[in-house]
Amino acid sequence: MNNIRDLFIKNLKYLRKQKGINQLTLSTEIGKGVNYISNIETGIVFPPPETIDEIAEVLKINSSQLFAEDSSPQNVIEQTRDELAEIIAEKVTNTIRTTIKMHVKSEVTKALKEI
Repeated sequence: MNNIRDLFIKNLKYLRKQKGINQLTLSTEIGKGVNYISNIETGIVFPPPETIDEIAEVLKINSSQLFAEDSSPQNVIEQTRDELAEIIAEKVTNTIRTTIKMHVKSEVTKALKEI
């Protein structure tokens, strides 16, 4: 298991990139120097709680996501895979139901014409 600092750094990098925000933009948005986020992501500095909240606000996430193990790239991939599997299963089920209904309707219509 990662220590809290490593987990924070990993999540910050991942979530920042997911939001399409570069280090310079994030540093500027929170009112820090140009290398501040770079220094965090390389482990040179660790931000105080107020700055963590500001970073989360810019990223439009909860501060806790920066420390969550399920925010790591591998867990996001696994969660996305599971969500996609559910969506695919639902679509396949709906397609099968629709096909069966159409087939049954067609067969019933044929049978009624023969009566």
